[in-house]
Amino acid sequence: MQRRNMFSMLFSTRLRPLGLLATALSLAACEGSTTTSAPPTAAEAPLPQPKPPTAAGAPRILFVGNSHTSYYASIPEQFRELCEHNKVPMDGALLVEMGISMHDIYVADREEAEALFAKTEADGNFFDYVVLQERTPVVVDSAAAYAANVKLWVDKVREHSPGAAVYLYQLASFDAYPADSAGFNADHASMREHTLAALGQVSNAGLYRVGDAVKAAYEGRNSYQYKVAGKDNLRYGEDTQHMLNDGVFMASVLLYETVFGKQPQLPAEMMFSTGPGADDNGQQALQPIAKAVSNPEALAKIAWQFHR
Repeated sequence: MQRRNMFSMLFSTRLRPLGLLATALSLAACEGSTTTSAPPTAAEAPLPQPKPPTAAGAPRILFVGNSHTSYYASIPEQFRELCEHNKVPMDGALLVEMGISMHDIYVADREEAEALFAKTEADGNFFDYVVLQERTPVVVDSAAAYAANVKLWVDKVREHSPGAAVYLYQLASFDAYPADSAGFNADHASMREHTLAALGQVSNAGLYRVGDAVKAAYEGRNSYQYKVAGKDNLRYGEDTQHMLNDGVFMASVLLYETVFGKQPQLPAEMMFSTGPGADDNGQQALQPIAKAVSNPEALAKIAWQFHR
């Protein structure tokens, strides 16, 4: 089976549309169920901030996730482009399977995962950063399973990367906005609570606040308008709301800021999806940011507000 793991491979191949991915052929449904948790009212404690190890050479980042990490557009690809444009050395690995949990990703890719876990580096950490994205129903319905899956990956990674900084990808609520804004807000709060609970089970870990940023974008933070010509530019789908160019652009900028604590200089062009339902199956192509994203300035401001 063809794999595209290391960023050096991504440089030459680019991420391709889902229909062409040899690594992502199991399209299990990602639908979630509604919860009734009320939004928190008490002031929340400051979020933990992981400290990455000092890398002797280019640091490495590992992405583990499903279609919320890479589908119509790719967070790892755009993060790579931001690093490259800002002359920030970064290498990496990508373990992405469509529609399954982190536990099932490990089962499906056990041989490849164990080969990665076995790698060593002279500075004592093969991976310096790890981004873990869980399947939506696990986050919603089973906080215990979520925490166990996080621990599975963290324990495996830290066999040869004891100092790796871990970030848990905070998923956005699966409910449609604004059609079910009450459900969106309730599930956002519940999913955030479960993610923070899983975060508390591992050391040197922090929150990659995608869900908070998506919620703020929907609510019009920094005058961002998610609808253009009656179409949602942030996310697309019914049972599964996958991020479109606006969402993935915001998430990639947010990841850069979360990892490095500073704002990136943006290239004039980046790889963006041509859109769901397009004749080319939503293929990614190099496009000007100003044309592919409806309001990049507002989205970049939102990202900065949630980077820590």
